[in-house]
Amino acid sequence: MCEAPGTLKNGQKIACRKCKLCLKNRIKDWAGRNIAESLVSTASFACDLTYGPELDENRMPIPGRVDHIRAAVLTYSDVQNFLKYLRSHLGYEFAYFITGELGSLKGRAHWHIIFHFRGKVPSHELRVNFSDRHKNQYGKVYDHEVCAAWPHGFMYWDTAEYEDVFYNCKYITKDEKDDAAQRKPGMSKKPPLGARYFERVAENYVRQGISPQDLFYRLPGIKKKKTGEPVEFLLSGRSAEMYLAHFIKTWREQRGDRPWPKSDLVDLFEQYGKVVKDEQGMLERRDNPSGRAYQPAPTKDQIQQEKDFVHLKKLEKAHEWKDLRLSRWATKWMKGITDEQERQRREDIVNSLEERNWRRHVARLHDAGFVKHRGEWVKDAGGTRSCDCGHESCTKRVSEPESERLDTKVDSQRDYGPSRLDRRKTGYYAFISKPNQPAGKTGAD
Repeated sequence: MCEAPGTLKNGQKIACRKCKLCLKNRIKDWAGRNIAESLVSTASFACDLTYGPELDENRMPIPGRVDHIRAAVLTYSDVQNFLKYLRSHLGYEFAYFITGELGSLKGRAHWHIIFHFRGKVPSHELRVNFSDRHKNQYGKVYDHEVCAAWPHGFMYWDTAEYEDVFYNCKYITKDEKDDAAQRKPGMSKKPPLGARYFERVAENYVRQGISPQDLFYRLPGIKKKKTGEPVEFLLSGRSAEMYLAHFIKTWREQRGDRPWPKSDLVDLFEQYGKVVKDEQGMLERRDNPSGRAYQPAPTKDQIQQEKDFVHLKKLEKAHEWKDLRLSRWATKWMKGITDEQERQRREDIVNSLEERNWRRHVARLHDAGFVKHRGEWVKDAGGTRSCDCGHESCTKRVSEPESERLDTKVDSQRDYGPSRLDRRKTGYYAFISKPNQPAGKTGAD
């Protein structure tokens, strides 16, 4: 889910990665993968690395130096050397998740690490800031071997429960909208975090003879605080591909050519080699990478049909605008009339004007070659279609265009509307010439 998804040229929807929902999903994804990795590890710990006073060659604080020189910016090589020392010199095997940030209060660099150890676990102190040059409350100097791995300052170790993991993962999205903020995330990639747990899940599917239907998963003991419902996570990216690939591989090894139960998720992955949510959309994007499908050049008939359609819309729009102007004038002209005889006379005049506008509109359509066929106005190019509009202008054709004939001067004895003076007094011409301008006094007044 995303509050403001973007759209590529090929029509594919992508997440913005900056809204609240996107940031929350990223935190939830990394927290779920860390918890999954902890379920197949010997022990998991949260470790904070901070910088202490800068030391001289004898590992004594330099006078006048309050902060370490490396506390000004995030130096990833420091934490890289820390991890290398634990692996190469001390021989520990582990997966990790790192987030580096500058403190909000003093702006000093520090690191948050989640360790998932496999096998032996290094000696350490829980919930205590310690280093190789500090004494504990009993006057004993810390002699843990991990102290030599971080000579820049202090370490703080704690357990890695779900709340602690979620708290540490939040730092990966801290100051996400601030381009000037310093952030440095890092994690195990070979294999990715949680890969061993998802391999066990895939093997469990094969053992039970069933196939996964989606990429949602739940972790034991992880529930929502308010409702107590299990938290649902979504597997995505490279981890999802490795999970499905391991399921197919294990199924082939244990069950041979026997087909697995119907699963669109697994079938599409085996066919295309990647996770496919919308097969039809994926095929369209693959055939048209630029997002523009091939369209043949239009024929002459298609071009003419398009021109006729545009012409018809223009005529209909002009007729609608004339009706609107007439309606505005009639509303103002009828306002305040209390005499029934006068009101009836004016209504007859308005009706006659509406009829005249309609006859002129039909005449213009006929002059343009349009006829009404099955309730719709269509172009009668060959002159073979009959018009079923039911208007007298269809049957009474004359040599001159019907629209010009109706525009000629009519018999003065026939009442086609108010006189020229009445129209000026009521503001009729103001509505006709400038419909958006309020009717007021004219020069004739």
